[in-house]
Formats: sequence, structure tokens, C-alpha cells
Amino acid sequence: MKKILEPRIEEYAEYYSDFSGESFGGFHPDVQIKFEFNYGSEFDGSRAEFHLTDGEAKSLLDFIRMNLSEGKTKELNKKLEENEEYYDENMNARDWQSCDHFGNCIGLLKYLTNDNK
Repeated sequence: MKKILEPRIEEYAEYYSDFSGESFGGFHPDVQIKFEFNYGSEFDGSRAEFHLTDGEAKSLLDFIRMNLSEGKTKELNKKLEENEEYYDENMNARDWQSCDHFGNCIGLLKYLTNDNK
């Protein structure tokens, strides 16, 4: 949840978790989750956006992980292998920023696929 503290031309805002109400301490939210409902949904055309802490997001990730189909898990495992290759390529090229990005992606994919190598 974003609260405008002082309206200006340049916005001055503080972000809060939409679950706990906890302040992000003057920084942007740890996690931003967006839902978009498409044709056929009960909520067709609607959107919802939530700001969460890492811990709050993990609860949602746990739910997703427990309910993934076998096909989606295979798709994520393939993406995991691709990201590991990209990580190795960037490590050899000493592109530390890309390594950081791919390392974070690998962590999320391993979490979602229960890959505890």
C-alpha cells in the first residue's frame, strides 16, 4: 500500500506491506505481485496489485509450489537448466551483474521446483 505523505510535483511516498501494514523503511516494496483477470474470469478486466515483504511472498510461493502441475514443473526445470547455463556463461565472462540476476532467478526456480541440489 502506498501512502502519499506530501503531494508534490515529484511524489514523496512511503510504501507499506498490504498484508501486515509494515513499512518498507523509505524503500520500494520487496515484492510486488500483480493479478490480471482475463476474458472468462469472474473478474474479467480487473487488476489487483499488492506490495509484500519477502516472508509474506514466500507463503504465496509455497501455495503455488504445492499446486503446480507436472507439466509446469517440467517447464520450470527446463528454465532452471537454461538459467544455470546463462549463469555459467556470465561467470566466465565476469559479468557480475548478470550473474547476480541469474543467480536470483535460479534460486526462485529451485524453490518452486523443490530442487535442493
